[in-house]
Amino acid sequence: MMNNDNKHKRTNDTDSDLKLRFYLEQCLPHDIGTDDIKLMTHRKIAARRWRTRLLRGAAAAVAACLIIVVGMTWPRPADNSTVLATHTKRIEKHSAPAQKYAIFSVPTGEIKTLLLADGTKIIANSRTVIRYPQGKATGCREAYVEGEAYFDVAHDSKHPFTVHGNGFTLTVLGTKFNVNSYKGRTADVALVEGSVELRTRNKDAIRMKPNDMVSIKGGSVSEMRRGEAADAALWTNGFMQLDGQLLGNVLAKLEDHYGISIFCQPRLESLKLYGKLDLSGNCQDALKAITFLSDTHYSMRGCKVDIYQ
Repeated sequence: MMNNDNKHKRTNDTDSDLKLRFYLEQCLPHDIGTDDIKLMTHRKIAARRWRTRLLRGAAAAVAACLIIVVGMTWPRPADNSTVLATHTKRIEKHSAPAQKYAIFSVPTGEIKTLLLADGTKIIANSRTVIRYPQGKATGCREAYVEGEAYFDVAHDSKHPFTVHGNGFTLTVLGTKFNVNSYKGRTADVALVEGSVELRTRNKDAIRMKPNDMVSIKGGSVSEMRRGEAADAALWTNGFMQLDGQLLGNVLAKLEDHYGISIFCQPRLESLKLYGKLDLSGNCQDALKAITFLSDTHYSMRGCKVDIYQ
């Protein structure tokens, strides 16, 4: 029996092949044809092996797909550039367009009137520059002033009007006031009608009433007084109300109005002047009137003036 087994055993036969061969050769009668049985049996075995390989391949494919899907959908931390780009796009989408401003400037020695879209009237003195919002539909009512201007603000309780000057801001609903805010000078605000809230760069806050006059220097309130606020706006009619003003202060206003440079002997700057000064003429006309009222003299070379006794 052992010799017979060794005779038919092949090195590449599996256990299933050996069992099948033993059954066919040892357990069946020799006159039964076994070729068909062998063929059918091998076909079943091959089919079983093919199904096993197919199932394993399908399982591997499903597992690979799951890994890919999980890798694509698993939340990953975005780098800084991605976060910044997303945030920037959101800001650009929701940010309002930038407000555009117009510039209104007055030539030397002239007075000009500006009427804003909301009905506010601004009379601007010589060498004054005003920056204000263009167009109507913004709800933004404001003006930036460098120089001197008289405001007659149209009333609008829902949209306060804001004036930005040299070191201060005025907020009003509807009123009349004068602002003197030439660059490098002490700024002055005189309230003619209504009520305004004044805030300085250094956090001073004042609620002004009619005939209140406030001076601002270096971003802080330097003086508060009561008087005829309308006199501060006489220049809109071509006059300057002197009414005890110091010569030095009057000369500074002439410098701003005519664009000239005036040197005055220090001892003369404290002289008080009274009356009205006509500004409708040229600078020489004004200088003649000033020297007559102060009993002084002047000399002029180009745009430079000397006041002396």
